[in-house]
Amino acid sequence: MITAVIPNYNGAARLQKLLPQLQRELETAGRILVVDGNSSDGSVSLCQSLGVPVLQLPANLGFARAVNAGIEQSLPDSEWIGILNNDITIELGFFSTLLNQAKDGVWFLAPRILSAADPTLIDGTYDLPTRAGTAYRAGAGRPYADSPFQHPRDIHCAPMTAALFRSDLFRELGTLDDDFGSYLEDVDFGIRCIAAGRKGRYVPDAVAYHEGSATLGGAWSARSTRWISRNQLVLVRKHGFPFWPAVAGQTLWGLLALRRGRLLSWAIGKLEGFFTNVKSIRHQNPDWLVLNTEREIDELQRHHGYDWYWRQYFRFAPLPPEDQNQ
Repeated sequence: MITAVIPNYNGAARLQKLLPQLQRELETAGRILVVDGNSSDGSVSLCQSLGVPVLQLPANLGFARAVNAGIEQSLPDSEWIGILNNDITIELGFFSTLLNQAKDGVWFLAPRILSAADPTLIDGTYDLPTRAGTAYRAGAGRPYADSPFQHPRDIHCAPMTAALFRSDLFRELGTLDDDFGSYLEDVDFGIRCIAAGRKGRYVPDAVAYHEGSATLGGAWSARSTRWISRNQLVLVRKHGFPFWPAVAGQTLWGLLALRRGRLLSWAIGKLEGFFTNVKSIRHQNPDWLVLNTEREIDELQRHHGYDWYWRQYFRFAPLPPEDQNQ
C-alpha cells in the first residue's frame, strides 16, 4: 500500500491538476491524503468533491509539521509513503517506475524532477548536503539532455518535492524535525539517513514537473530566503558541523541573496537560526557524514563547469585528502 501525502495551503489550483493524476496512478495500489493548513481558497471542498481524504490542521504550520501529520496517520497500514509538493505534476507510471528500483537495501526513491516552466531543464534529482549547512540539488538548472543524470544511481538524500519512502524508515529514524518549518527539513532527514547507513535510489525514468516554491512566493522571495537562511544555521548547529566551512558557505550564500536584493531576509533568517532552540545530535565525526557528498558536488561541478558559489566554496573550505575522510 502506498499513501501519497500532500501538504497544502491555499493550493486549490495546483491540487486540481495533481489530484486526478494521483487518483489514476493509485487507483488500485494506494490512496491520497491531503494535509491542509486551514486554507481559505476552497482546497478542502475541492478535495471532498474528488473524494480525496483531507487531514485538516488548525493553521498553516509549515511543511515539516504538515508532512509529519500525514506520515503519522499513514504509518499503521502503509508500506510506502510518498511525499509530494502540491505544485508538481507527474507522468504516467510514476509510482510503478519508482518501485521497479525498490531492491533490498533501498529505503527511498527519488524521481527526475523537471522544471514546469522549461521541461528541458532539471529542477532536481537528489540532494547533496555540505559542512556549511547548504546543499546542492544535483543538476538543478542544467539541461537534462546534457547531464550525467540519465541513469539510476544510489543516493543519500531525496528531495521531498517528490519522493517515495519505506514507512519502516520513519519508524526507525523518526519523522521530520518540526524545528525546520519549511526548507532543508529533507536535507536534515537525509543526513540522518547517512548517519544510519540508509541509502536510496535515483530513478530518472519516473518523471515529475515542479513549479518551485509556489506556497512561499517563489525562489528568492523574501519568505523563502529567510527560511532557508535560518535553516542553514539550524542544520549546522544540529549536526555539529565545523565552524569555518559554515561561515564560508553561509556568507557566500548571503552574497547571492544580496545580488537578488534579499540581504535583509538573509540576515533576519540568521538571527532566527541563532536563537532557535535546536535538538542537537552527537555524531562521532560530523565531517565524515558529508565529505563524500561534497566530493560528489565537486565532481558534478567539474563536469558542468563550476557555478560561482561552488567555486568560491571549495576555494575557502577545501576538501581534505580522501585518506582523512574517516
